[in-house]
Amino acid sequence: MKFSEKYLSYIFPAVFVINALIILFIWWQGSGLYITQPWEGSYYIAFGRLTGLFAEYFLLTELLLVGRVWWLEKFFGFVSMSRLHHAIGTWLIFLILSHPLLLTLGYARQNSTGLTEQFTSLLFNWEDVFKALIGVILIFAAVGTSIKLVRMKIKYERWYFVHLTMYLAIGLAFGHQINSGDVSEGSATYYWLALNYAVFGLILLYRFLRPLYLFYKYKFTIDKIEKETDDVYSVYISGRHMREFSFESGQFANLIFLAKGMRQSHPFSFSAAPNGKNLRFSIKKLGDFTNKIDELKKGTRVILDGPYGRFTLAHALTKKCLLIAGGIGITPIRAMAEDCAKHGVDAVVMYSAKNSASLTFKKELDELAAQFKKLQVVYIVDEKTERFECGMINEEKITRLVPDYSERDIYICGPGPMMQALINILESKGLPKSRLHHEMFSF
Repeated sequence: MKFSEKYLSYIFPAVFVINALIILFIWWQGSGLYITQPWEGSYYIAFGRLTGLFAEYFLLTELLLVGRVWWLEKFFGFVSMSRLHHAIGTWLIFLILSHPLLLTLGYARQNSTGLTEQFTSLLFNWEDVFKALIGVILIFAAVGTSIKLVRMKIKYERWYFVHLTMYLAIGLAFGHQINSGDVSEGSATYYWLALNYAVFGLILLYRFLRPLYLFYKYKFTIDKIEKETDDVYSVYISGRHMREFSFESGQFANLIFLAKGMRQSHPFSFSAAPNGKNLRFSIKKLGDFTNKIDELKKGTRVILDGPYGRFTLAHALTKKCLLIAGGIGITPIRAMAEDCAKHGVDAVVMYSAKNSASLTFKKELDELAAQFKKLQVVYIVDEKTERFECGMINEEKITRLVPDYSERDIYICGPGPMMQALINILESKGLPKSRLHHEMFSF
């Protein structure tokens, strides 16, 4: 990591902590009296206000983490941001539940009323509280659809739409915050407005305006579509000023094809190294959206948002690489293998697939290996065959086929369980995490 990147990687966490401290100060200025001169129910009210403030702050942070702010993603990486997103989400649920519960308990004790009566009073008699409740329901809907078992059973388009309602949820809750509590007057209000506007400004800029700018500048269109295997198709995208569009092998982009039924954003890896002429994305038929890839026509316009990802050779710490791919995970590995070959990097590709017919890019990989002697390709399939290794990529195959693996940077891309299993194996063998590279492209 360059010095500037390391420096900036400390700045952004510091900004998060500083804002958290400012929020604590604002809360103490507004609600400190509830603690220093307590009365019946005052502690509940004070901490109920605090959980409300931090619920909004954590929600804004969640949106920023998925807002496709490219410089944040560049410094922290997709994996780290995804983990932080899920961790904050857990705390967010706790804060959202605690806020009305603590306030109801506090005001019920203060007013000597029942919990149901007090909650009803807050809901219908306090300004904007009912709108905030609708916002909370939308937030829980988004969180619920992110649970792994639920996520697997719903269509991506529905999941994506539910998550877009998070913006509406904040809007519904915003009036409640500004009109009551510790940020309802004075400099605290201006700070709260600035914080919200800053986050939404970044989201508007990077998630919506930047892709439109790239579309206007490069005029991305489909140049051609080629069938790679029975269920994998390569989409070639061209446009104007293509030499100016830069990315690194291993990165990915979010694509929207402006065709009927294809106008949803989906992440796909670049499957060929930069060439200054076109971009290639190789897509496997896995669902309603991807099943229509072969129906796309030449000339279809494309909105491209990217590139993203730290899954690149630029982050290698050694001069040798082991590139491990499983299934459609070969797409970024294929591009990286090309870069390794062209730059004379000692690289081994281990590619696992169900059968020989599922080996996407086999011809291309063989040609690269034949042309560049420092590139070695090993195929591993489930079926028994004399041509390839049989079974799955495991510790035995890695140590036997790549005996110097401990001297290499290792890049892994494939199904989640496969990646996690291999990471566990390699870490147990003493490889430092800094030389184990992996990403899941799912924002």
